[in-house]
Amino acid sequence: FVEQSTEGIWRFELEEPIPTDVPEEEQIERFYRHAYLAECNNVVARMYGFTHAEEIVGARLGDFLPRSVPENVEYLRSFVRSDHRLTDAESEEVDREGNSKRFLNNLTGVVENGFLVRAWGTQRDVTEHKEAERRLQEAETRYRTLVEQIPAITYVQEPVESSNPKAITYMSPQYETILGYPSESEAIDEEHWLRILHPEDRERVLAEEARTDETGEPFKMEYRVIAKDG
Repeated sequence: FVEQSTEGIWRFELEEPIPTDVPEEEQIERFYRHAYLAECNNVVARMYGFTHAEEIVGARLGDFLPRSVPENVEYLRSFVRSDHRLTDAESEEVDREGNSKRFLNNLTGVVENGFLVRAWGTQRDVTEHKEAERRLQEAETRYRTLVEQIPAITYVQEPVESSNPKAITYMSPQYETILGYPSESEAIDEEHWLRILHPEDRERVLAEEARTDETGEPFKMEYRVIAKDG
């Protein structure tokens, strides 16, 4: 099962069992001092840039989870606090070339007579996924920076055929700057825009909106709205 699994599977042993009743920081210290990789499958080896499990068996915990990365220490602290069981816990590690890797882990400690003696775990490489998330977040930040600087109201609205038709999912701060209403007004009140349309313009605006919904052609027209100050 271990050899055929598509997930990385490993077993860390402790040269000296760790008492589970000692403080968190002492347990973490002992992890780094006594934990070593006793067994793993080839999937784990490949995640770190090796070919066969035999190439990394025997490596110390610190070789995988550098203590200099605060998230790794917090990862071990969470392991202690959860009675030595973690699900979907992220770790930031390094491969043989020193490249940063992100893994999603499930691990279970084996406790005998009040002492932690070993830990079994599975892991998946989510490095590319996390990098994609980071790039998306950067793009989102650039987008927001841009639209929040231009002197116009920018908004995102769901299409008619969506599960949440006509819902406003984003409204730039200029909505409040220009009109005086809070930017979230459209999101929390679907009738807000209808109410602030100038009565003399409402009919033609709604007709143009209906045409746009039906044909998919751009909505482009001049009309009046009533600002908060009247």
